[in-house]
Amino acid sequence: MKSIERILALVLMLVLMSGCGDGNAPETTAPAETMGSIETTVPPETTLPPATTVPAETTVPTEPPETEPAAVQVELSEKGRYEINIFLSNFSEQQFRDTYWYPESDDSEFRSADADVYEILFFVWNNLNYNSDNSESIEKDGNYYTGIPLDSINARSERFFGRSLTKEDVENAGVDFRMIKGMVCRPEAFGDTYMEMTVVDALYDLGDGTMRAEFTVYTPTIEAEIDGITSTGGINSKEIYYYTPEQVVKSGYFEPYRKGVALVVPKTLSNGRESYELVTYELLGEI
Repeated sequence: MKSIERILALVLMLVLMSGCGDGNAPETTAPAETMGSIETTVPPETTLPPATTVPAETTVPTEPPETEPAAVQVELSEKGRYEINIFLSNFSEQQFRDTYWYPESDDSEFRSADADVYEILFFVWNNLNYNSDNSESIEKDGNYYTGIPLDSINARSERFFGRSLTKEDVENAGVDFRMIKGMVCRPEAFGDTYMEMTVVDALYDLGDGTMRAEFTVYTPTIEAEIDGITSTGGINSKEIYYYTPEQVVKSGYFEPYRKGVALVVPKTLSNGRESYELVTYELLGEI
């Protein structure tokens, strides 16, 4: 009996053992590989949108720079030389802009358009007083003045400078000018001598309506007085205004004093005479 029990136990054991060796037994899952610290993935470089190409500025066709017209020297006829010489001599005979009479000028350039009224009035009044018989003696409060009509003053200012002068201009000019009975008056003075004269060395047409006159101012010699070319009060012979630079030196009547330069505009006067109007005037160094 015991033998049968042993045999059954062995059979049962064999059955159990054969079941454990079946290839379908579950496979042991290996533990997952431990990951180290996760490496941060560098994001791909952000690609900037392609730069917008700014179209090159459309180049406006450049106009060639305006070329200033070249100065052209004017060939002066006898009459032409006379007119420019005598025009500029109106200024030198008063020593216009010379620091002796015009200390405020400091040898600077005079410009008609923005010149002080007093300076224009001083020139115009003297020019009329010594080159015309349009003045008269006026007495007021026991004082004596030389008076010139305002209309004449204004016309002469227009003629030389292209500027009008009014009664208010005269009254505001100050110094020794005053209006009396419609006349532009200054205290009477005696002994003034105006004998300098100008000869143009060269006249250039600047192509813009103006002309540049390069000139020399001359003072009279003793021979000029001896021969009656000059005398106290002024120049007696208009023939000298025809002089060329060579002729004025050769004459022996004048010697060079100062160089200068002026811009002028050709101007036809009311009587049809061809003359000039002053734009700028500058005296250079003494010779």
